[in-house]
Amino acid sequence: MKQKSYKKVDTIPVISALLALVVFVVISLVKNFESPIKTRVINNEEIEIIKYNSDSSKVTIPVTIKNRKVTSIADGAFMGPIRETIELPNTIKNIGPRNYLRASDVYFDGTIEQWLQITFSGQVFNYSQSNLYLIDENGTVTHNNKQYSLFENLVVPSSITTIKSYAFAHLDSLVSVDTGDGVTTIENDAFFYANVSESFKHLTLGANVTTIGNNAFRKCYGLEDVTLNDRLEYIGANAFELTKAEYFVLLLSVQYIGDKAFSNTKIYYKGTNSDWEAIEKVETSLYNCQLYFYSEGAPLIEGNYWHYDNDGNPVVWDLYTAGD
Repeated sequence: MKQKSYKKVDTIPVISALLALVVFVVISLVKNFESPIKTRVINNEEIEIIKYNSDSSKVTIPVTIKNRKVTSIADGAFMGPIRETIELPNTIKNIGPRNYLRASDVYFDGTIEQWLQITFSGQVFNYSQSNLYLIDENGTVTHNNKQYSLFENLVVPSSITTIKSYAFAHLDSLVSVDTGDGVTTIENDAFFYANVSESFKHLTLGANVTTIGNNAFRKCYGLEDVTLNDRLEYIGANAFELTKAEYFVLLLSVQYIGDKAFSNTKIYYKGTNSDWEAIEKVETSLYNCQLYFYSEGAPLIEGNYWHYDNDGNPVVWDLYTAGD
């Protein structure tokens, strides 16, 4: 019987192809499960997020990555769309510019004191309605199995001396602000556009505020009740432009008023015309405003004068007849 012969098959190419397929599948699976967060080590204890590669509408920043605390979000790390929610750990110290952390709801796992210690170089809240929630074991709002309370009334702790830029810009849940006696400076854009729905209505400056930066309360359209103090020296450009306040009382401590610091309102100045002329300002520091000078008694000369009524409210003298 004639013996059958078999052709020898080279299996190496087949095995190589199978191995390549396996490698491709493994790489694909790894990519699918790869974290969207890219980081940079700051030191042995801290790490910075340098890129967030996801368009997810719900973002949670972890407390730690690679056994290091997440303390910083780098310039441009977040360049995605408007988010629905962002959860930030209380380890965050710095949020860089061009991040567009524009979330409708921001959940912060810390106190308002910790929030005020963050350095913001860009906007956190969304352009439209945005809310801030602080961690609170007795809170009524649940997010990721944790309890939060909606932040509405800011009473700044005495340990805080500066309200930093963008800290509350575009925050819609804000209702009132009392800066307390520790704050000396309110930086540029700190409360810019802080009430799309005009919920932010009341502002009381603590006794030691000396500086209000550019745009600090600009476009706070609902702001109608403002109490300044007798140590305020510097009022930046557009600081109170486009608010609802019918008047502002400026005291003799004021030394500088920036361009369009006030608009479409009355200014009751607690000084004379000579005192007013000594203030550093520009022609349009008061944009479309009516200026009044203080006179405790009925004035003897014509002009725009005001005084306090029996209830302590500023009112305009409406008679300027000599001898009255």
